[in-house]
Amino acid sequence: MGGPPMRLRNFCLMVFCGLILCLIGSVSATPAEGPSAERMLARMDTDGDGRIAKEEWLGQPHVFRNFDLNKDGVLTRDEIDIFLDRRRKNSPSGQNKSSQIIDWIDVHVHPAAGAKNADYSGVVQDIAKTINETAMVGAVLMPTPQNAARWRLEDFLNEAKNYSGRLAFLGGGGTLNPMIHEEARDGVVSSELAQRFRRRAEEILALGAVGFGEIAGLHLSFSFDHPFESVPADHPLLLLLADIAAEHDVVIDFHNELIVKDIKTPEWLSSPANPPSLIKNIDGLERLLDHNIKAKIIWAHAGSDNVGHWTVDVSRRLLTAHPNLYMSLRMGAGQGDATAKMNHPIGAGGILRPEWRQLLIDFPDRFVLGGDQFFTAPFSSGAASRYSGYAEKIRRRTDHFLTLLPPQVARKIGYENAIALYKLNR
Repeated sequence: MGGPPMRLRNFCLMVFCGLILCLIGSVSATPAEGPSAERMLARMDTDGDGRIAKEEWLGQPHVFRNFDLNKDGVLTRDEIDIFLDRRRKNSPSGQNKSSQIIDWIDVHVHPAAGAKNADYSGVVQDIAKTINETAMVGAVLMPTPQNAARWRLEDFLNEAKNYSGRLAFLGGGGTLNPMIHEEARDGVVSSELAQRFRRRAEEILALGAVGFGEIAGLHLSFSFDHPFESVPADHPLLLLLADIAAEHDVVIDFHNELIVKDIKTPEWLSSPANPPSLIKNIDGLERLLDHNIKAKIIWAHAGSDNVGHWTVDVSRRLLTAHPNLYMSLRMGAGQGDATAKMNHPIGAGGILRPEWRQLLIDFPDRFVLGGDQFFTAPFSSGAASRYSGYAEKIRRRTDHFLTLLPPQVARKIGYENAIALYKLNR
């Protein structure tokens, strides 16, 4: 079977400010000069009517759509000023004082309407609205990794396809993951289950998914309504999924809290669902990576270490040893947060930690941004609803993080790697 038919053709082909600088013919412009309505009109308003029509626009179509706030097909000075002002507000000050806004793709977003068969249209529209108004210019949507099927890809699929220029999607969190964690928790996989698992995986790709996710190995609980899940990373169905992903050249978004040695469960992980001890799982992760080196594993939530074992040194060793390993960075936690306190890239004062900076410079092609943003329907409840309150903070932190990197590295991590790994430009 060929690759998934739905592709993100138009967004994120170049950094926003780099695009604007090219449009005004001044690639050497300093950050202080920046893009402005006056310069854009001088460059593109060829008929002198004080507006920029679609036919006059020299950049990518998705950028025009973002500027065109009232969607009438022309850009006025006011619309340009309003949009540029929004973008500037999304760029917090920090280590790098450049005012450049760096567009980015979030490859780990959860639309969660709150109930099975709920109306996801408003949730997906909210994600699209966020893309129109922030530096996040695209998203890869996926179900959460569920231990019992509650909602799945099909619940938001049709609405997501209405925004095919901005949204892509993964599948399996609501179907493949329960097969792994409920039907084969003990690691025993019948031929019937393996066949059913493969059929569902290939059906997901036929629906247009660009990969599988979110799939869990070890998933810790943080509340009574947040699941604990645990199977070895080299579980037979996870190895089968790696083979299927390799056959179709798609990614697996893999959630797996890292445990490098057997430990007593830390006191900050006191949710009743968690066991009293956590068992070493790094060997199973490496066996999964070695099983099929053509399978691209996107290890979710780098930089949000809930246990303290996922250090920069461990990341460096694994990235060196396993060329099919990639990591998605989650900027949802850091100094002062209740969870994910350890090994975060950004330290006190908003400074990028030197060891993280060097890791990202040394492996610029191996990281993407996976914010773990939740978008939920009004009046929804439960863990997803609580987590949705952090989405704006995640976006602000991600904007800031990108300003701390060398520009070429920021572009790769911000969107170029996502486009390549998820084939979003095809």
